[in-house]
Amino acid sequence: MKTIRVESLFDQGTTRIVEDAMIVSFPSYFGVFDGVSAPHDEIENPPLTYPGGITGGQMAVKEMQSAFAAADSTTPMDDILMSANRRIMANHFFCHGILPRETEKMGGTAFVAAKLEKDKVSIIQGGDCFALLKTEHDGFRVTRNQVYGHDVVLRERINDLREKYGDDKVVWHGLRPLMIELRKAHANQLVEDGYAVLNGQPQVAECWNAFETPADGLQYLLLFSDGFVPFEKTRGEEILGKWVIDIYEKEGLLGVLRETRKEKKSAKQANNAYFAEATAMAVTFFA
Repeated sequence: MKTIRVESLFDQGTTRIVEDAMIVSFPSYFGVFDGVSAPHDEIENPPLTYPGGITGGQMAVKEMQSAFAAADSTTPMDDILMSANRRIMANHFFCHGILPRETEKMGGTAFVAAKLEKDKVSIIQGGDCFALLKTEHDGFRVTRNQVYGHDVVLRERINDLREKYGDDKVVWHGLRPLMIELRKAHANQLVEDGYAVLNGQPQVAECWNAFETPADGLQYLLLFSDGFVPFEKTRGEEILGKWVIDIYEKEGLLGVLRETRKEKKSAKQANNAYFAEATAMAVTFFA
């Protein structure tokens, strides 16, 4: 295996509850996770909590971290992910009686994980976490935002509700029925706008994006959550890859986040004050 350097970044943004996390398990495993709780609001439908008072998204992320911490370099990465996924389902059932078909009640996590081996790098990704691999010959590969189409619909509805009501509590209360409908239609479903999320459902393995690439010629690997980059840039892999590479190679991880925050702040949107939490990791390879 090549010599590597690992850098990481986390920024909470304006979020009150942190559901992003990362893992670094030398020498093999690296990952970024973005927890997501079941649809809820602050009027009639409070969020489900799990032992320790944590959210469903935090619980899912915690199980992911525990699964990777217990693994060794011989463990297939899909086995690690599915082991965590089963524990997530067990938490849902034993804490709240949630069944595998009740998608709308489940917390889970978007994810991207990498396994470094002597001659190859394996990637498994789901939802709106990303892997970007850059080669020494200026080629790159970046994973697709599986949640893009799903989120476009939600963002349009959020804007409509904000214009109508203004009050965020009322907005999220009004948004919850659509969130439930879309989550049931898309989460771990092999349909248009379907996406993978580790929420306990076994069919996640049919929906995630898994591939391998030779380690030879690999310059660096970036893993990051959706808050690290502007949403609009994730509409296409070519757009996203070129934008991130151009900034990262000049200004590093912090430069990418700084530019993301700048674009968000200058956008003429009703929710200018909101900055999503952002997590990113860079693994640089040396001969």
